[in-house]
Amino acid sequence: MTTPISEGGVRITGWVGAALLCLCAAGCGGGGMEKGKWGGNEPQERKDPLVEVVPAVRDNISSFERSTGRIEARYVADVHAQVSEICLELLHDVGDFVEQGAELARLDRSRLQIQVAAAGLARQEAQLTHDRNRLEADKRRADLERIEKYFDPNDPEKSRVFTKDAWEAAKLEHSKALNTLQSSAYALTKAEGELAAVTLQLNHTIIRAPIRGVITERNLRANELVSQGAVVFRMADMTVLEVKLDVAEAGLPGLRPAQRVKALPLLGLEEKPDLENAQAVLLTMTAWPEERFLGWLDRVSPVVDQTRGMVVVTVRVLLPHTVDAVTHRALLSRLDPDTRKAVLATAGRGREIRLLPGMWADAQIATRLVEGATLIPGAALVGDAEVIWKVEIDKDDPTTGVARRVDVTGRRGLAAEGKFELKPPVRGREESLPVRPGELIVVRGQNLLRDRQKVRLRDLSK
Repeated sequence: MTTPISEGGVRITGWVGAALLCLCAAGCGGGGMEKGKWGGNEPQERKDPLVEVVPAVRDNISSFERSTGRIEARYVADVHAQVSEICLELLHDVGDFVEQGAELARLDRSRLQIQVAAAGLARQEAQLTHDRNRLEADKRRADLERIEKYFDPNDPEKSRVFTKDAWEAAKLEHSKALNTLQSSAYALTKAEGELAAVTLQLNHTIIRAPIRGVITERNLRANELVSQGAVVFRMADMTVLEVKLDVAEAGLPGLRPAQRVKALPLLGLEEKPDLENAQAVLLTMTAWPEERFLGWLDRVSPVVDQTRGMVVVTVRVLLPHTVDAVTHRALLSRLDPDTRKAVLATAGRGREIRLLPGMWADAQIATRLVEGATLIPGAALVGDAEVIWKVEIDKDDPTTGVARRVDVTGRRGLAAEGKFELKPPVRGREESLPVRPGELIVVRGQNLLRDRQKVRLRDLSK
């Protein structure tokens, strides 16, 4: 039998105490015991943190003046009715593309055709009268010349055939014939002018397109009386688009209109813009939020609005399908690499994208260009900390590396489209490390990093 044990006034038998000791040992996972479900002695393997990186690049970057406005067609035309007649036929409607001189509508011609016929007859009558007066004038001139052949006005006494009175009478008749001929010439000119005016009115019964473009508005209907001077169509040339922007006068020093250079086309001497030195403009459209469009600064207003303190600038918009990496190399070089790539991607889809007058545009005018800058992704910065992290790749394992803290205080330059310019290190500052093009920059996972900590890499550029 076991001996009873008394502790604190409680009697515990020996076999009960042994059972309690065994339970305590099992619950505590004592040494020599097999590892249970809820824990064990073996330490778990700790993995290095995974960070996402992209390489720093060397490229151009520009500062921008930003403004908004609506697209306008540079060449527009109001088509006016030149005569008051009834519209008999409509040949084109809103949205139709027409060439210059194409027929848009036809008006009633019957009344004017009668007037043209009457004016033609009057002109013929005037022509006949003029021809008759010319013959009479020729006859009177021949009579005067025949008399002067035998009669010398300076020595009338020697003449034996004609008298002075006969010579004076012939001279008077010749002058009358000339006056009559001149009057009939004026009458013929007047008749021809009246015929031309009525013929022009007849021609105006066919309404034609004054420019090459798209019909944007129609204000007449078939079988409707059209009043002279009324605007019956509006047209716009959709191939030349522009945006007028308001820029604060403080930004005026950074704006310059495109220079013009002489060109020699087939039809004469003209001027074209010098795109090699023009200021590039990056545009986004509300209708196409994912696309990026290219333009250039065309004109700058010579005056500043005194009320608003704004200067109006005009930006010429390049249609997407006309943008070319070679032709517009100078303009594209003023944009950062990602923006340049986006613009060319939009150009590749240019035939599917339509830019229309009235669309809302957000424009950024490249004002100051920095060439060959070291560009860092904006995502490398977290919050207000002036710190980025670069990674020194392990030579034996390119998927790992060592994170280095880089102080960028006072080193950030121009910023544009998710990137910023990183200037050289500041002397005397220990953590102001250099960053070279091609070095990997951490853009995600940098919150809990420590300097010289080993990390695993996921290169987003690949």
